[in-house]
Amino acid sequence: MLKNQDIVCISMTFWEAVWLSNMQYMKRLSRDNRVLYVERPVTFLSYFSPNQREFVSKQIKRWWSDSIRRIDDNLFIGSPPPVLPMRFEKPVNMLNQYVRGQWLHQAMRKLNFRDPILWIYDPDAGQMVGHAGEKMALYAITDDHPSMAQRSNRIQAMRAREHELLSAVDLVLTTTDNLRETKLPYNPNTHYVPHGIDAAHFAEALNPNCQPMPELADLKPPVIGIVGQINQRIDVTTLATAAERHPEWTMVFIGPVVRERVNIEPLEKLPNVRFLGRKPAEDLPRYLKSMSLCLIPYIVDEHTLYMHPLKTLEYLAAGKPVIATPLPALDIYGEYVHRAGDTEGFIAKMEQAIAEDTPEKQRQRSAYAQQHTWENRLETISNLIESRLAEKART
Repeated sequence: MLKNQDIVCISMTFWEAVWLSNMQYMKRLSRDNRVLYVERPVTFLSYFSPNQREFVSKQIKRWWSDSIRRIDDNLFIGSPPPVLPMRFEKPVNMLNQYVRGQWLHQAMRKLNFRDPILWIYDPDAGQMVGHAGEKMALYAITDDHPSMAQRSNRIQAMRAREHELLSAVDLVLTTTDNLRETKLPYNPNTHYVPHGIDAAHFAEALNPNCQPMPELADLKPPVIGIVGQINQRIDVTTLATAAERHPEWTMVFIGPVVRERVNIEPLEKLPNVRFLGRKPAEDLPRYLKSMSLCLIPYIVDEHTLYMHPLKTLEYLAAGKPVIATPLPALDIYGEYVHRAGDTEGFIAKMEQAIAEDTPEKQRQRSAYAQQHTWENRLETISNLIESRLAEKART
């Protein structure tokens, strides 16, 4: 495992938003390394995005007053200055990265970071490589970002900036094997490392002493759970059909709804569907406790084909049966994730899973998830980094 390193993480997300793999890794790395987690910069358009709006004024205030805050002994969160929209267009990108780079140099001097590992998640950050005094740079890819181009970001510009980044870094990590195949032509040091799980935390759902959240405690089973952001990925038609066909089921959504990207009216009008909004990560096992079945109901398209939903292992660690659409990344879970590609097949799988579930199957799922911890994944990544550092030292 990496130790005694300075690590600068150029993230796409806010530290206080939904926790993703970048937060999971940086939190764990900070136990034995110093970590500067650089949050995504905001633009004036960020205010018009509901899933970013709550962070905009907070980010600007933090940047203006003291742009670096300390979370614990070795973990620092940085709020960079605002930047211009259309961030993937070449001239704008160069200016934005210059601004972010100047801020980063000041932050590193303040923290006395030297020869860091530059750990990049943001696909527009190619101009940062080679300008942070880093000993090596890596690009960690969790989605095919350009296929989700929107607003002022053109897919062609996003592809161009990402290709620049792929060619510039020393190491590329992908969370799905088909993502690895698409990025390999741009960097031969591209490796597949799937997502992990905080298994002990989510396994609390199986603990007899774990109390369900009051919002769900009085619901009669079966309760069908969907955890995560509700956006254009969700197959609303299939879910509404399932809820209509089974009024005895209660369908519960936990996570923010991105209303400008998805029409949830067909679900909202149903009496057995509930939207509970974003919930703290520490409370999720108590919500999962009440669920009989959990879903990954994504429309399969150019974007989701490359996704590896974090919630898969979280559901399994909590012991829940999982029904999903046929995303290629889920092949690695074999019989632990049941998949169907159409509405009728999906509902049939739901009915079967509810009828056939047992406490023994729940324990088996949770035990399986224990093999895929973030610590295990981080050990794999650490070995790749150390190997690449050794190669660079020999040249």
